[in-house]
Amino acid sequence: MVRGGQRILLSRARGGWQDCLRAYVVFIDGREVGRIRRGRQLEWAVEPGTHTVKLTVDWCSSESALVTLAPGVDARISCRPGGSGGRGNLGRALADTGQWIELTRC
Repeated sequence: MVRGGQRILLSRARGGWQDCLRAYVVFIDGREVGRIRRGRQLEWAVEPGTHTVKLTVDWCSSESALVTLAPGVDARISCRPGGSGGRGNLGRALADTGQWIELTRC
């Protein structure tokens, strides 16, 4: 058990068709820690301090999110496909590979 019970909680939105059949690979501090499918929530126990969270799918990813946790404080993050999900996704997937997944601190 981690001292103070700090957790990073990640939820993935349920709706939309973009990436609906694919799991996002979750990295915390550069280490792969799991995979999240749409409509799910996962959590990881972490030490207090600053952590980096990043998600990937194929060659695309989210931007890295810095999360600073004080003792006894949880971080809640939600993720969903980035962009509009409409026409032009192939071009965006090739050009904006680091913004394919959107991370939001809740």
